[in-house]
Amino acid sequence: MSTPLIEGYRAAAAGERSAAEEANLPHVRDRHLRSAEAWEAMADHAERTVQLAEANAEGKFSRPSSEETRRNTDLPVRTITNLFPPLS
Repeated sequence: MSTPLIEGYRAAAAGERSAAEEANLPHVRDRHLRSAEAWEAMADHAERTVQLAEANAEGKFSRPSSEETRRNTDLPVRTITNLFPPLS
């Protein structure tokens, strides 16, 4: 599963890895590698979020069975007047 956002995160990680290979100074190389790891983590997180959103949408928009509908409509209606009987 991929979205433009996730693809952008992965591309940024690849760019940081490429910059790390070209870096001459060790601390600059390390900075690029840490940045690549962060971009990958954001891509992984975004991918998981998309998966959970799709699973959530499937559950929310499924049509209830006729038994569930009947069960929900048989419940007594409670109003303020029958919750609190009048004081005598």
